[in-house]
Amino acid sequence: MSYSSWLTVLLSWLCVILLFVSLAQPEWVKKQLQKPEKYRDIVFVVDASISMIQRDYILQGKRIDRMTLLKGMLSRFIDQLEGDNVSIIVYADSVFTLVPLTRDHELAKKMLSRIKVGIAGRTSAMGNALTQAVHEAGQSTNNKRVLVLLTDGTRLTGKINHHVATELARQSGLHIYTVAIGARSEAASEKKNSGLIYDPADTQTLKMIAEQTKGKFYWAGDTGALSNAIHDIQQAEQSQDKPQMLYIKKSLYHWPLLLALLIFSGLQFLSMRQKARI
Repeated sequence: MSYSSWLTVLLSWLCVILLFVSLAQPEWVKKQLQKPEKYRDIVFVVDASISMIQRDYILQGKRIDRMTLLKGMLSRFIDQLEGDNVSIIVYADSVFTLVPLTRDHELAKKMLSRIKVGIAGRTSAMGNALTQAVHEAGQSTNNKRVLVLLTDGTRLTGKINHHVATELARQSGLHIYTVAIGARSEAASEKKNSGLIYDPADTQTLKMIAEQTKGKFYWAGDTGALSNAIHDIQQAEQSQDKPQMLYIKKSLYHWPLLLALLIFSGLQFLSMRQKARI
């Protein structure tokens, strides 16, 4: 057998082998460590009872009410929670979810602006609100769920005692960060008769709720309270999921197939030249 015949047979077998390799669907696999997402589900529980109309804050020389301060604080809070899911629950006599869990922070802030004192009644059913917040947080599969309670904590009513609701949150593994809205003494009360009995913020109750659920207590007496709360939540409430290995696959079958086609084309070309010479 001549050299050209041996070469033709060899290339033919190589072509067949390359076709079989292509049919085997070879892949290039790269390993990459995938870090878990660090987003949280943060449920804000907002007091809209009649006591939130008390004007015991002075901002730029003007008195403002507790609800105005709360809404401004919460809006800035949401701005700094990039990537997190947020929800807003509003309560007074009744409790309702104003914003279900969402990453649409602009929607959350738009709905927040619609909250008014008395929108859910006059009294403060805080225990009912915390119970609903625990239930809503329990619907999420995220392992980092946080409750943030913004209230003055005064004149509590409702069918569910706040101690019971706090214990329910503790058993559910939920941390409650409490933010006291309102002055801590009667000295800050507005002197004119507003028709309401003035109550300073009940910081002791809110401290107890935070401590029992391993959260933290803050008093909204200065701008530092907001930044401290955001920092603590971001640091303490990070995902504990372990990094997972991600396998990136890239198909390589087209390379042996292309080479096989080139060899086959070459063989056909040589065969045609040999026939032409004959």
